[in-house]
Amino acid sequence: MAGADGITASVFGREVGPRLTALATLLWEGRYRAQPLRPVRMMRGGKPRTRGLPTVCDGIVQRAFLNTYGTRLNPTNPVRFSYRPERSWLNALEQVQRYRDGGLRWVLRTDIADFFADIDHGRLLERFAARIDDADAAGLVREWTCAPWLMPEGVLERRRGLPEGAPISPALAEFFLADFERQIDGRSGRLVRYADDLTVLCAGPDEALAALRDAE
Repeated sequence: MAGADGITASVFGREVGPRLTALATLLWEGRYRAQPLRPVRMMRGGKPRTRGLPTVCDGIVQRAFLNTYGTRLNPTNPVRFSYRPERSWLNALEQVQRYRDGGLRWVLRTDIADFFADIDHGRLLERFAARIDDADAAGLVREWTCAPWLMPEGVLERRRGLPEGAPISPALAEFFLADFERQIDGRSGRLVRYADDLTVLCAGPDEALAALRDAE
């Protein structure tokens, strides 16, 4: 679907060479600026969700950014199984079964309510700057994270959350939870995470209740 500028992927593709050249020039010269997000209402899990669609240009730059910084941002981690080409929920299930077979048969099962919509921009950007020592990269992430909504009545500022239609959002969400993972895994049990869905496998009921307190 088209973003706020009305240009679809098929339209972009008709002049892909000149368009990519122009986009690269903006980036090299430091004149690139992210466009506002187009809000689209969709049903997910029986509930209405608002997805923020970036323009095709912004999506391309975000994907290129992930090709460069993705591994540094989110190195391989045995706890997480989401948003990775080589992993899926099936791999998460296999990990749960291994812990179960190893004697961890009490389970804390929960998720993070409104996770994408509630991420604090300031905290995310502060953590990114601490991980990736690159002012230009930090500037791009700020542009994408804080991009406003384009509404019929004008541009509306966003103060929290990651847009659920942008290529960069899953990687930033995974990065945001890295400290949480370090605090939870191995403390009262073993953590298995898929996006904002959490399972902590524990040795007994006391450990499972402690894992709940840890997560809260």
